Amino acid sequence: MGSSCTWHNHEDSVAYLNNYTSDVWLNQEIISNIDALNALGFSVYSFAYPYGSRDNNTDALLAQYFRTLRSSEFETMDGQNVNDTPDAYYKWDDTQVLYAVEIDDQSNVSLESIKAGIDYAIANEYVLLLYGHVITSGTPAEYQTSTSKLEEILSYTKAQGGDFYLLGDLGNSSWSSATSNVTANFTISADTIVAGGDVTFVGYSINQTSEFLDFGDGTSSTSANVTHTYATPGTYNAVLTVTNGIHSHSITKTIIVTTGRTGGVALSWDDVQNIGPCYENLATFQTYNASCTMNINNLSAWGQGTTDNLSALHNAGWEIAGHGYNHLNSIEFLNNSTSEEWLNQEIFPNIAEITGYGYPVYSLAYPYSSRNETTDSLLAPYFRTLRSTNFETVNVNESNAYYKWDDARVVYGVEIDDQSNVSLESIKYGIDYAMQHGYVLVLYGHAITSNVTGEYQTSTSSWNQF
Repeated sequence: MGSSCTWHNHEDSVAYLNNYTSDVWLNQEIISNIDALNALGFSVYSFAYPYGSRDNNTDALLAQYFRTLRSSEFETMDGQNVNDTPDAYYKWDDTQVLYAVEIDDQSNVSLESIKAGIDYAIANEYVLLLYGHVITSGTPAEYQTSTSKLEEILSYTKAQGGDFYLLGDLGNSSWSSATSNVTANFTISADTIVAGGDVTFVGYSINQTSEFLDFGDGTSSTSANVTHTYATPGTYNAVLTVTNGIHSHSITKTIIVTTGRTGGVALSWDDVQNIGPCYENLATFQTYNASCTMNINNLSAWGQGTTDNLSALHNAGWEIAGHGYNHLNSIEFLNNSTSEEWLNQEIFPNIAEITGYGYPVYSLAYPYSSRNETTDSLLAPYFRTLRSTNFETVNVNESNAYYKWDDARVVYGVEIDDQSNVSLESIKYGIDYAMQHGYVLVLYGHAITSNVTGEYQTSTSSWNQF
């Protein structure tokens, strides 16, 4: 259903613009009028200037919002014949600004003149533009059309074989409404790709005059028809926003960019005293083909049973890694000693002890996860991997506990001990996320036990599940 505007407050447009900016005029008088009609379910195609007041500036400002702009042939009110006013006819020439003749009884335009205009329009296949205000069966006053005059006009037009048109049927036929609601829509060639792969976007939006496609990786396009390369693994929300100057609409599609590897878990256990509990549960690890990293300190202080258990773990595919010879806080140590003293007392003896038992050393877990850029730099020549911790992690998916095969030396583990406040559900979600993206979720614990009695203990029921 169509409708026509005639200003929100029915003010003289030219006079209004003499005192206000065009933006104020559009926002307060035009767009508010359109929105009010749209809210009632009416589409708006045409606009009737209040008092017929217009100029080239107003026409240009309104061109994008209306197919038809109606003004008035005021001179006709002096008693001239309608057929002597050529501007009162629409000639199917895509003219956007049309001029109408007032038919109210006190407009001084006679019924005979109107009939002559109708004859002229039908003979030439034109459309005669007429307008009125209030229809009344009583004695007509100013801005009133008598029912008798209206019936004469309608019946005469019908009898002469003429048609009745809406203003929205006339005007600029190539016009596309800037005020219609827009709908954003697009397709993607794939929602899961390997890093370095392309995604082709194809737009199917409706009624838009502009498009903005945010790829979610810090880059964007002003066209929805584009091919984009995602270089880095991750989850990206591609958002297309379309607008027509008044209305806007957005739609989002999620694209998962993987590493191309099989995702999984890197699970490590800290402290030399926890070698025994790991060995005792070795059969369960082997049931799932799960190999872990054992981070140890001061192995020589423990007996033959501990070294035998460690050997069994290594023979089962476990990595033996460093954890500081005396398990001291690295930053606190360096606050009171030189870097050479730290390396000589904590790092080199730890490496020498492990290699002395025949185990290669590739990684180190910072005791208490105490690290900074200085410690990382000092250890870089000696370890492929440095593991720290996400101490504040509650939800795994909010942490940076994923290794993304990006050659990052420092990785951050999530503690899985029962009193770490990280739920089993959160860990399972993290595993799902890692598998989906081809990442490695970094996890660590301490003592495995069937009866948790305090801190730094992981229950067999928990770790067995994940």
